[in-house]
Amino acid sequence: PNSHYHETEARQITFTDFIEKDLASFFMANMKRSVPSMLDGLKPGQRKILHCLLKRSSNEDIKVSQVSALVLTHCDYYHSEKALNNTIIKMAQHHVGSNNLPLLQSLGQFGTRIAGGQDAADPRYLRTKLSPETRILFPKEDDKYADALTGSLNVEDRKNTEPTPYYPIVPMVLVNGCRGIASGWSTFIPNYKLKDVISNVERLLNDERTEPMDPWYEGFEGTITKDGENRYKTFGRLEESSGNAETRLVTELPIEVWTNNYVSSLDKGKENRGKVSAFIENYLDRSNDTTVSIQIELKKTEKKMTPEEEKEILGLTTMLSTGNMYLFDENDMIKKYESPQEIIEDFINQGLKPIIRERLQNFLTCLNSLEITFSLFILNIHSSKHMLMELEEELKKLQCRVAFVTDVMNGEFKFDIKRSRAQLYEEVKGKYEATGRGLTDYSFLLDLSFLSCSKETLQDLQDARENVNRKIIEVETLTPKAIWKSELQKLRDVTEISMSSKLKRTRSPGSTSSEKERKR
Repeated sequence: PNSHYHETEARQITFTDFIEKDLASFFMANMKRSVPSMLDGLKPGQRKILHCLLKRSSNEDIKVSQVSALVLTHCDYYHSEKALNNTIIKMAQHHVGSNNLPLLQSLGQFGTRIAGGQDAADPRYLRTKLSPETRILFPKEDDKYADALTGSLNVEDRKNTEPTPYYPIVPMVLVNGCRGIASGWSTFIPNYKLKDVISNVERLLNDERTEPMDPWYEGFEGTITKDGENRYKTFGRLEESSGNAETRLVTELPIEVWTNNYVSSLDKGKENRGKVSAFIENYLDRSNDTTVSIQIELKKTEKKMTPEEEKEILGLTTMLSTGNMYLFDENDMIKKYESPQEIIEDFINQGLKPIIRERLQNFLTCLNSLEITFSLFILNIHSSKHMLMELEEELKKLQCRVAFVTDVMNGEFKFDIKRSRAQLYEEVKGKYEATGRGLTDYSFLLDLSFLSCSKETLQDLQDARENVNRKIIEVETLTPKAIWKSELQKLRDVTEISMSSKLKRTRSPGSTSSEKERKR
């Protein structure tokens, strides 16, 4: 449309103006709000939350209601505060069927599989902060770069409040999946295993072909099988009780079936499960917030059913589709993806091109002669150059400290309490050369205490200097592929530690177990 909104002073408008201006703008805004970006897998509301938390000076935990206030203040979130709180809560959920890798930590009752996360506590009682993996996906060393580009702001309602998409090291839309319904459009992408996504990214870095991936949900103990083109079937787990041929034990529910809903369907025959009441004598629910345990006593029938038929009748199957994967691409246009591998290829080959055009215009003319991909080229500039700059400045600081402490210990530099700080500054400035950000005021030398000028401190400084020297050599000799792979390996390591810790928590005795029995 030519303008986003029709002039407010107009008392009459034509159908054409209404459709082409007001309605078209609404449809676009609704679509932008509901469909995530291929680049970071986030919708605008989620991106604003992440942007505000990444910009905080510390990662101390904070109330969910305070996060909402932060977003409302700095990003001018113009939808309801309740919707914003719900978005924050969903970004931190980790129960079965939610996120495989939550970007936020859940410190409190953020919801369980009992009610699909709808049983979360009030936002003022919940606390959250960035997950350890989030800082691997969006490294702190890249914050200045992100502030200039990936965290830059667009104009929204005449205010600079809309962060543009970030560029994590893996396509997060595949890891945590997405679901969205907009005007005329909808999208659904199931969750995939982080290890599989990382492996396919590495294959592309090695100029190899990606391998097919199947949906996978963290903690899910049922099965997911392919059921035709772009279709998968998920099965819960049904066990036959020993000693009783008519008793079954449900120990897992299919994806997107929650405990309360399933028990309700057993009780009332809801959700297109009317056949259930004809086969069930009674049931006993012993499920808790992390596990499913529903004992079902079947009615005696002449026909013997197969395990697959029993699962169908008892509502222990659901369908997942990969035929409706729509995302905003790097050009901010809606695009349909035919497979998760295509999303990864787009993420690698196209997702980083805007940064090249923004920061490296003078290099574009020679890109055609370079036998490297866009992503590897920008990684070389983005990661290597940035790390070298930081390490070289740290080396300068350590060299100055080593020289300064050595001179103090040898008596070549003497502190005179009668001299002002300005006089000391001039003397230090004339003797020790320090150039770079935060070094020219020499506070890193002048603020050293007398106790710091010892043999032990000198040895520590010399060791630190050698360590930085080794890091500089490593960065200079690493190839772009190796740098990216090292980031992926770091993500792998941190995730394994985090998942192991979470597994211990979820397998602890449940505190919200319930038990009820009803004769049918």
